[in-house]
Amino acid sequence: MADSARTRRGEPVSAAELAQVAGSSDLIPQERMSREHMSREHMSQAQLMQLQAMEELEQQADEFWNVTSDYPLPAKNLYLVRVLLLVVPSLIVVYYFIRVTLFPIGAVPLVYLVMHIWLAMIYRANRSVKLVLLANVVSGVAAAIMTAFFVYALVTVQGPQTLLDRVGMFYTVGLLTVMASFALEVLFSLFYSLAVRRSLRLTRQKQQSEQQGAEEQKAEEQKAEEPNPAEPNTEAPNTEEPAEASRVAEQS
Repeated sequence: MADSARTRRGEPVSAAELAQVAGSSDLIPQERMSREHMSREHMSQAQLMQLQAMEELEQQADEFWNVTSDYPLPAKNLYLVRVLLLVVPSLIVVYYFIRVTLFPIGAVPLVYLVMHIWLAMIYRANRSVKLVLLANVVSGVAAAIMTAFFVYALVTVQGPQTLLDRVGMFYTVGLLTVMASFALEVLFSLFYSLAVRRSLRLTRQKQQSEQQGAEEQKAEEQKAEEPNPAEPNTEAPNTEEPAEASRVAEQS
């Protein structure tokens, strides 16, 4: 400020003073730039870590949702038969729960039916077979628990005849139909779980063999591209020409 006032008044200012003032004024922007650069580096590292984590999650999700089988999946039409066999027992269970005014529980069989309709479409299209495998495992476990419960209840009431005498023909047939559907669900879930698992195992083995073959082929190509070592010269040196040249020189 004093130097600027001196220059306004016309007084001379030395070059050393001007350089000192300029150097002191450059210190603050340089410090700010270094701090901003360090903060940007820290932010960029954090952002890179977040991006890597997001990419890993997306890759895992893609591997789970978009896995297909290189081998044809068996019994695609049988899955549709399974869905059709679920329609009547689901409606019976819904009717029973509506009669006892348990509407939320009565919606569970319908959700189960819609889920298997969607899984049947996925299975026929050979899409997301890991999801089909997981859903069939869960369905098998749930159906096994319900089958064990119904068998225990049937043994407790001492057979279908006692049940027929107490609740009548309609409810007895309905309950037996539901019990049979749960038993069939155990078998269907077990079959499709094993089928999908086998297809995934064969697909994994095929991919590993293809990858191994590609690596071997690449190694062979690299060996072929490498230059061969120079062969040693085993021929004896020709000493006749220098001897003739020396004779001609002596004669001359």
